[in-house]
Amino acid sequence: MRPIRAFCAILLVLSSHAMATTLGYVSSRIGSAHDLILRRDGETLVLADRTTRTVLASARAATTDRVTIRGADGEDDSLTIDLTQPIMLLHGIDYDGGADGWDTLNVTGGSARQERITQLTQHDGIVDIDGLVARYTNLEPLIDTASASSLTIVGTAGADTVTISDGPGSGQATISSPTFESITFATRPT
Repeated sequence: MRPIRAFCAILLVLSSHAMATTLGYVSSRIGSAHDLILRRDGETLVLADRTTRTVLASARAATTDRVTIRGADGEDDSLTIDLTQPIMLLHGIDYDGGADGWDTLNVTGGSARQERITQLTQHDGIVDIDGLVARYTNLEPLIDTASASSLTIVGTAGADTVTISDGPGSGQATISSPTFESITFATRPT
């Protein structure tokens, strides 16, 4: 009897892994900026247009393990990750703003214990918020106003000269460098 139970347990693990889905979206409109928001709404993960509030893609949060979003080349695309309701994704978020344009990533809402931003190149990097990993490419500024108890920012492998200045809003600071795009972050818990 024990070998049969072990076999059944393995089948259940494989079955639940096979049910995992990727929520994907590719911007198709050319000639206008794309202002997107990724958020959790109860049991659903939702990607919507922030301006029109139109839902562009959605999936069950419990079975989604990855989100991929590709902006349009030459457009000013923006993705906001709203963490007001926590988002858990085993394989994280991949956001490509598209070549050219002024593409931004905004992280807002919720609170975290530990956050780490790692710059890989001038326009590419990784944000890790309590285990939720967002990888970004073709990005210009990163604006992160989510509250974090600990924030670590790692520059590129080169000799990074940085300037820290007041950010655009109250309780914010901005790190600027010629070797990577600027990062605006919250300086105190909200």
